Amino acid sequence: MSSYKIPPGVPIENIPLMTPPNGQKPDFNAPAHAAKSLIVLNAVWLALMIIVVFVRFVSRQWISRQKFALDDGLCLLATAGSIVHSALLITNSKHGYGQHMYNIRLISMTKPRLVQFLVVEVIYIIIIYFVKLSLLALFHRLFSVSKSSRILVYVGVAFCTIITIPFFGVAITRTVRCAGPNVLNEAVCHAKITGLTNVLYSALNVVSDFYILLIPMRQLKGLHMNKHRKIGLIALFMIGFVACAMSVIRLGFFAHEFGNADQFYSIALVSHFTTVEINLAIMCGCLIFFPSFIRTGKSSAESALRYLLSKTGKSRSQVQIPDMYEGPPPPSSRSGDWQKFQPPTTFEAELQNLGSASHSLERERMP
Repeated sequence: MSSYKIPPGVPIENIPLMTPPNGQKPDFNAPAHAAKSLIVLNAVWLALMIIVVFVRFVSRQWISRQKFALDDGLCLLATAGSIVHSALLITNSKHGYGQHMYNIRLISMTKPRLVQFLVVEVIYIIIIYFVKLSLLALFHRLFSVSKSSRILVYVGVAFCTIITIPFFGVAITRTVRCAGPNVLNEAVCHAKITGLTNVLYSALNVVSDFYILLIPMRQLKGLHMNKHRKIGLIALFMIGFVACAMSVIRLGFFAHEFGNADQFYSIALVSHFTTVEINLAIMCGCLIFFPSFIRTGKSSAESALRYLLSKTGKSRSQVQIPDMYEGPPPPSSRSGDWQKFQPPTTFEAELQNLGSASHSLERERMP
């Protein structure tokens, strides 16, 4: 923030938060276009994310009746964080977030409001950390039979923790110091310092995103299964590349806005991609639970249809739909594990079974 020279006699409530660019005057009634789009984006993506997370827990807890796992708890923490993050962004948008700072009254920026603005960054770092831990815990549960996959997961946890702790400390420091009376004298509050730390954290965040996404890709590549089904599995996990793309775009915007003193407006633009990145990353960890949910829904719909048709005197065979696990998979000449294959009740159980079978094949090939 910088001082703004005003003619004598101008009321204090007409002093802007920062000096406007040359040729412009403060307009405290100007619409905040970035704020409006941010509100709509948060409402839409938050609703989609909650639906997907709901499907995950219906599939695990109600359909397959599996025990509550570590990745489930971390997913819930990330979901709660995303709800708080969106609520804060929507609230802040009504108080100047997304508006040019020279169109905001200086007197309106009280300490509680500034803290509310700054704490968004702290919550973002926490959410992203929980999302990454949730994905790593999920991959550990699915592919724990593979020693190399376990090592990759442990390395991922260590890397994410190492890059999170220092930037979390910087965000906390900024929240405390930049809401005080000495904000102009605090180096950590300057636009260039803020931009530099955000760009660096975003760059490391992108690296960790791609690293985590390559763990299941590596494991799926070695599974012994139908080619078309393997492609479908890979495509399911590759949706995560969309979340990675959001991280890359977010990094690009941070780099473009580096050193911009009009932080309320520039960071609000970045928050559009932040919102998509957070919610899409949470959704990516829930997508593998959809097949069992859809399968159960299909089975229930089929049963209901059979019941209705039986009342009309039609044959049950007219509506019979073959199940995808009607017969056992093709036998393998190399291992008897496929002969022991039992139809799994969930998609994640199938991944674990296939991983175990592939691991057994690898061990048999070893001299």
